[in-house]
Amino acid sequence: MTLTIRYAKIERHEDRQYLDRWCDETEGNHDIAPLQHNWSLCIDRIPSEATISPAEGHWQPELGHIEVEFHLLNQLAFGYRTRTDTDLVNEWLPDQQVRQVVRRIHSTFWFFREVRRYGANCAILGPEEVRDRFANNVALQYQQYFPAS
Repeated sequence: MTLTIRYAKIERHEDRQYLDRWCDETEGNHDIAPLQHNWSLCIDRIPSEATISPAEGHWQPELGHIEVEFHLLNQLAFGYRTRTDTDLVNEWLPDQQVRQVVRRIHSTFWFFREVRRYGANCAILGPEEVRDRFANNVALQYQQYFPAS
């Protein structure tokens, strides 16, 4: 597979290092449209025969991203710590007893991996495409435990 990389950054996801990169090619990337240029590759999975060749064109200033709003509930709302590199808003909404967070994300995969562990104490509000994708993922997981009879 050949990818034309226009931006790359080494990031830690969970306990491993990844090369997060913006590529011209999007085929095979199943993320939502604004994030399809972004790819993650575990550093230890880069093949030894991989080569780097110069490419015509311009560098991207950063990975593609979107803003996602979610609410944290119950004890999680009190214990949440701002992620200063990605959280744009972190506000306590006293009338609703929730914490509102707006975060810049570059991958729904990594975002879902994080918020899934929050369980019922987290609700994704938008964008709608992200909320629906997460809800569909939860429904598929539910079917693993309670198949239709």
